[in-house]
Amino acid sequence: MAYIYNKYVSHIDPVFILLPEEIEKVTGWSKDRITRALRYLRQENLITSHTENDIMVVPSGVTPDGVRTIENESKSKSIFGFSFKINPLTGNIEFGFSWEKK
Repeated sequence: MAYIYNKYVSHIDPVFILLPEEIEKVTGWSKDRITRALRYLRQENLITSHTENDIMVVPSGVTPDGVRTIENESKSKSIFGFSFKINPLTGNIEFGFSWEKK
């Protein structure tokens, strides 16, 4: 969700296409894990998405509920088990870790 949120706030157009291959490259997660996570985010009404072949979920934006969840500490803790740190200058979430594989 944090990666999708950062893409959302960094785009001029709030609607975008984020291919699962990009998420896989950044996170190192398997396609199955990404698909399950994206389905969960969609079912919780946190992201907008397109479905291809009734299997692959392609994120295309963040819903108002998704933005409120990310930006509200207690709400994000209740859904994800932790809260996000948003940089007030960039609006992006700052990670205390790197998704990049070493």
